[in-house]
Amino acid sequence: MKAKLLLGFILSSIILLYANECLAQDTTHSVKPKKDTVTYLLPKAFTLGIDISYPIRYSFTKDEKVFEVVGDFRFNNNWYAAAEGGYADASKENSFISFNTKGGYLKLGANRNIVKFRNPTNNTVYAGARGVISIFNTDVYKYTINQKGWPGDVSGSFSDNSTVYSLEFLLGIKVELLKNFLMGWSVRGAFPIVNKNTTDGFENLYIPGLGFEKNFMFNFNYTLNYMLPFGKVKNKSPEVSKK
Repeated sequence: MKAKLLLGFILSSIILLYANECLAQDTTHSVKPKKDTVTYLLPKAFTLGIDISYPIRYSFTKDEKVFEVVGDFRFNNNWYAAAEGGYADASKENSFISFNTKGGYLKLGANRNIVKFRNPTNNTVYAGARGVISIFNTDVYKYTINQKGWPGDVSGSFSDNSTVYSLEFLLGIKVELLKNFLMGWSVRGAFPIVNKNTTDGFENLYIPGLGFEKNFMFNFNYTLNYMLPFGKVKNKSPEVSKK
């Protein structure tokens, strides 16, 4: 299900990005500069949004409730400071374990635009990295460890408080649907680097902000955003020949 949702988000974003760029090219002036490039400087801008992928996922799986706010600050055409933060409530139950994890997380890092557009645009294709801190509590209502021989199967319950530090890497796209309103998606891979918990030998079952515990955790987001620019685009066009 996660893969199907991600594929739909990617295809819709690529189509919108292509349509947006075609429209921008159609509206440019017919005067041709001597060089085939136009240099421009985008203004600094602050963008704030929410991740709407989690409510969509929850309607299918029912095992992960997350609210996430995203934001970034554009310094220039290429570099953005970025942050995400949220709260997660995840549960899972099967014949071996039943647990619930609740807690918050904060991600801080940067994005770099990796595609240079010919015309000034708020669209971006970017790569980024985040440092992540997750602080949470896990209640294991029951667990069973199957063992051969004596003493046989082991079962029990416990609670654990954890703080996990992780690294996350991502690729993403943002497309301006309407003036200053953007839609975005990103694919992410993360792995924990420091794990502090109160129960010896306990491995986290779910990490807020990353997902259900694996050695390398894959995730994605789908966001709706509003951008507040601080100024206007500054163009520095080559001189054009006079006819």
